[in-house]
Amino acid sequence: MKLGFPWRQVLGTTLVFAVLGPLAGALPWAAMMLYETIHGGHGAVDFNSVVGSFLGLAFFAYLFGLIPAALAGIVAGFARQRWSGWRWVLACAFIGLGVATVYGMVLFVDRRDGAFGSNLLQAAFILGMPGFLGGALASAVLARGKATTSS
Repeated sequence: MKLGFPWRQVLGTTLVFAVLGPLAGALPWAAMMLYETIHGGHGAVDFNSVVGSFLGLAFFAYLFGLIPAALAGIVAGFARQRWSGWRWVLACAFIGLGVATVYGMVLFVDRRDGAFGSNLLQAAFILGMPGFLGGALASAVLARGKATTSS
């Protein structure tokens, strides 16, 4: 029995976003950690602490980024039916930005003091930047794979 909608494509897109999205979103934080380690002036750096820091970063990237990455993957899977190529990659980047910003604001922004709206730009940068990068990278990998298999 064949369904009218390609559910396998949506589930595959969701899986790729869930696997690649959190790590891609952690890349700017990893770059800042590496820069601080090299140029921070803290003296000798222990290799084990650097590796432990990066493993901890990967753990927390998946802990906080898996749900928004999967949600963005679901939306991107449905959007893949409408757009293709660079338009789809750009749309997925902004889908990731929006989902990560809203998810992060629901979890982390204090709404008791009325700061929900005043911190939108800061939340969009700090919480949405990983979603933007994760969405762009995951969709670029999928778009590249689709282009190479169809030609």
